[in-house]
Amino acid sequence: MSVKLPPDDRPKKDFELSGNAPSAWFMSADHLLAGARILISELQPPNMDLPIGSEIPQREKLLPAAFLLYGFALENLLKALWLKRGNTLVVGTKFTGIKGVGGHDLPKLAQVTKFSVSEVERFVLSGLHVKLVSSARYPIGTDWSKHRSVSYPNGGFGSHTTFNSGDIAVIECMVDRLIKELGYDG
Repeated sequence: MSVKLPPDDRPKKDFELSGNAPSAWFMSADHLLAGARILISELQPPNMDLPIGSEIPQREKLLPAAFLLYGFALENLLKALWLKRGNTLVVGTKFTGIKGVGGHDLPKLAQVTKFSVSEVERFVLSGLHVKLVSSARYPIGTDWSKHRSVSYPNGGFGSHTTFNSGDIAVIECMVDRLIKELGYDG
């Protein structure tokens, strides 16, 4: 004869508490940032002297992975900000996310969290969004129009699917501001 135990709701409550804790999202971002920064340090200085058509060395292939980690870190920091401002991401046992913001949409996350960004930062966030859902993970995106050339805020043009090491300083600036806004700067 087996005895049926009452359901234990603690894991469900822990899930909701953790999912709605800004500190949990900050810690996740911190781990992702560590990975991105280690990868970037392996690329310094980047090899700009490769002849066209030559095989790309292993360490030069790290840039897409670094951008992927940076993008997910920014997503976590923005969600931490959303929570710090009194909102929720988890109800009971379900991740509900932020209404009207699709997965990994960094520009929309910045907008709904009221995180102020410059034109250049918005452009970099848009590019990171494209990389998160396509070129940092897959050979193509889900929408061919994301591969079109776009005008850069400071002149020139290119695709959001390309990787520009110059974006890293912009990303790090946003990371620093988010960490300060969250109150984890020190």
